[in-house]
Amino acid sequence: MFFYIKLTQTTVRQFTVSHHREKEFCLEVAARENSFNHNALSLGDSMGNTTEELHRRIEELKEEVILDFMGMLRIPVLAPELGGKGEWERATYLLGILRKYGFTDEEIEVVEAPDSRVPEGTRPNILVRIKGGRERAVWIITHMDVVPSGNPELWDSSPFEPEIRDGKIFARGSEDNGQEMFASLLAARALKESGLRPEWSIVLAMVADEEVGSKHGMKYLLDNGHMASDSLYIVPDHGVEDGLKIEIAEKSSLWLKYTVKGKQTHASTPNSGLNAHFIGANLIVSLIPYLRQKYDARDELFSPSISTFEVTRKEENVPNINTIPGEDIFYTDFRVMPGYSLNEMVEDVRGFCKGFCRGMGADVEVGVETMHQAPPPTRMDATVVKLLSAAIESVTGKRPDPEGIGGGTCAAVLRDANLNAVVWSTEDHMAHDSNEYAWLKNIVQDAKIYASLFFTQTY
Repeated sequence: MFFYIKLTQTTVRQFTVSHHREKEFCLEVAARENSFNHNALSLGDSMGNTTEELHRRIEELKEEVILDFMGMLRIPVLAPELGGKGEWERATYLLGILRKYGFTDEEIEVVEAPDSRVPEGTRPNILVRIKGGRERAVWIITHMDVVPSGNPELWDSSPFEPEIRDGKIFARGSEDNGQEMFASLLAARALKESGLRPEWSIVLAMVADEEVGSKHGMKYLLDNGHMASDSLYIVPDHGVEDGLKIEIAEKSSLWLKYTVKGKQTHASTPNSGLNAHFIGANLIVSLIPYLRQKYDARDELFSPSISTFEVTRKEENVPNINTIPGEDIFYTDFRVMPGYSLNEMVEDVRGFCKGFCRGMGADVEVGVETMHQAPPPTRMDATVVKLLSAAIESVTGKRPDPEGIGGGTCAAVLRDANLNAVVWSTEDHMAHDSNEYAWLKNIVQDAKIYASLFFTQTY
């Protein structure tokens, strides 16, 4: 049980940096590193006492909330593209949790995005609104969906039967993104039970469809007028171990599909055919080094500081061993530094692949699965950056730094709409891994940071 697990005070350092940045921005970042001023925000003496009260209540509630978290993790929730039925079963569970925590129907809104592929015909997005002293709202945005668990033999326990070991919860979706969902719920429940009015209005958003593009989640909320231009957006979907990095920029992302076409034949007569699998394998080991060498721009704001070019998924070609395949299909995932044009990169890849395959007597088609050109980053002096930084420092005693990441969070969707968003959490980068886990101590500490953020004042 959770009660005998010692929760130590760890630092919460996370500052993930977002996309599109030109040379001028690099200079701006360098110039502002030393002037990144947190003094524009403060808890104040009376509010400091308030947050201490909320922190005590968080400690009292943590065991029950952790058990509720484990209950949610038992519900698999996959997008139709990944072989699932959408988020409704998990959303129904969460709605029950919200009512258990004292939230009323007037405070809860379910925004349904039409999707004929799922049994209910819609994908749910849950919004919980807490009225604050200001109309301006702080949004904490987490997602309900997860990725497939993969080969069960690579797990030490069942991916949808959460287990607590060594102070961690092991389950698919525990870190990505359940940890921060329940950290924010823990903070919101403590606030609700206190009867206090926060400095800012608060919106907890639990969205659908994040793992496959956010069409029925964040993008649907944006397109249907649910996001205010002056709101402050926090997306706790990436972090570092000490929680002292705040992401303000993401790289561009490009997913490509390659279909190599040869000629199928019996494996004992290779000269009668053209081995598409062999050609595809050689294509990859030639293409990836070419791209790494040509697109070699470096920016230390990002981690890693270079563009990444990885071959990922491979489709089945032939079912039997003694047939040479006439077609081979595979995919790549590129995370590209913001200064490069993805349209130009796609044409470059197509030209390289066509020339390479032509030289081996084959043909190839290169299709775009996903292409997202990175938008401009969130400015380091944006209110949401300073607000979150002040809350982190008030709990940890340490000051976070800005960072950039490979991309793919809801924050990119928000920045596309010219909304200021940051990404932050305290985590070990276990997303999509086998034996994924979330630290119990991170749930509690991040909840305390959210509670402090609710009462951080500007002056």
